[in-house]
Amino acid sequence: MQENENEGVRSQLYDRFREALVKPVSERFFDEDELVEIFDYAGDVSDDYVRAEVLFCGERLYPESDELRVRRSILYAECMPSSDAFTDYVRDNAEGGESIIWKMEKILDDFPDAAGAEAALDELLDMKEAFEDEEMIRLVKLARGLGRTDWLLSRAERLRARAGYLPVLLYEMGWTFMDSDDLEHAAPFFEELTRLEPFEATYWAFSFSVLARLGRFDEAREAFEFACSLEIHDPETAVLMATPVGEHLTDLRPQAVELLERSLRRTPDYYRAVEALATLYVAEGKKAEASGVLRDYAGIAPRIKETALLAIDLGLDCFDELFSAFMDATNGTGYTSEEVVRCLYGMFEARRYDDVRRLIVAYARYAGAVNDLKVLYAEASFLVGDYSACLDIYSDAATVLALFVMPARGARAALIYHTSLVALGRSEEAAVFATLASEMTRNILPSVDVYDRLMLRGLLSELEADVPFGREAE
Repeated sequence: MQENENEGVRSQLYDRFREALVKPVSERFFDEDELVEIFDYAGDVSDDYVRAEVLFCGERLYPESDELRVRRSILYAECMPSSDAFTDYVRDNAEGGESIIWKMEKILDDFPDAAGAEAALDELLDMKEAFEDEEMIRLVKLARGLGRTDWLLSRAERLRARAGYLPVLLYEMGWTFMDSDDLEHAAPFFEELTRLEPFEATYWAFSFSVLARLGRFDEAREAFEFACSLEIHDPETAVLMATPVGEHLTDLRPQAVELLERSLRRTPDYYRAVEALATLYVAEGKKAEASGVLRDYAGIAPRIKETALLAIDLGLDCFDELFSAFMDATNGTGYTSEEVVRCLYGMFEARRYDDVRRLIVAYARYAGAVNDLKVLYAEASFLVGDYSACLDIYSDAATVLALFVMPARGARAALIYHTSLVALGRSEEAAVFATLASEMTRNILPSVDVYDRLMLRGLLSELEADVPFGREAE
């Protein structure tokens, strides 16, 4: 009960800080402990904007605060993992750090070997009889970051003895093993959480997710039903319950759909819930509903790239509409041609040739005539039998023959061009082209590699019947 009350206080502090962000900087005043609590709570709800603003505010009000200084290192580590910001900041400020969290960050930066990591973790664990919640959270994260999850298991009883609030430790331990896909070790922590806090839906959702993935379906079903009987406040809990349902306990899909629909009515801008609901709709054969969910989300958050990509993955007809909306919102710069080509090749592998053409048309509004995309459009058109479209791309024999500087591409283009001419009744042009292309093919055949030689020989066999007095390729 005390922890729940404390969580309510932290939530109120967080809300008050967010409200203060619209006021002049001079009117934002919070004491040091409040800023620390707000930063930690914002981390719990994945609000990096507030975490950054807390640090800016703290730098103005408490420039010598060690607790806020160490939280800056946390932000660098979690939000800029591919840069040197964390390492540089820790090294520049290590001498002034006094808190135990700072010592943890310093160890992570040093990254000792296995024996050294275990000794360093033991030393940290012995530094205090009772760890505050954030200290325990960072200690578990440190062990994982050092690759010492075995240390967490072997020191479980000592960690319990030092945990200021046991559910915090259990949650972090369970999440650590779940995220590492070590489900056998994750399950007991979440099961214990449901015994300690039986009216917390999130813990039941975690337990359900792990049990379902372990194939313990009867127990998973019980956890699901119990979670559904409780009030679910945050959308991530609904996502946790929906994901395994799509794969395993399919009869629970209607309840999971209802949970996600209710969640999105409260927080319509939560992408993971949008993704989970659209995926379940498709699994239930409700593509129109899935498209509606993605359209609604794109209306709220048009600059989110993943919306169109999800529509492509789910095979929804609205993907080009969502793609265009995103490109419009990003002034035509949201996707590079390389990213679009990767999507197109994925569609090719799935034999979604009409969708390939639709995406190319949608992208051409912003990119203009890109040669690689023109080639893909011609090949997709050929595979759906739209020969007129092929000849719009390959307009004459000279254009096609010029492509033989890249033999494989030239061979594909020649086959498409010749077949299209024949299919549209332009047999005289087809015969003239066959003669020219066969001669060029024979000329370059001796100088190409094995793969290109196979492509060119295949082309010759197709053209041969249309070449007057044809001769065998050497």
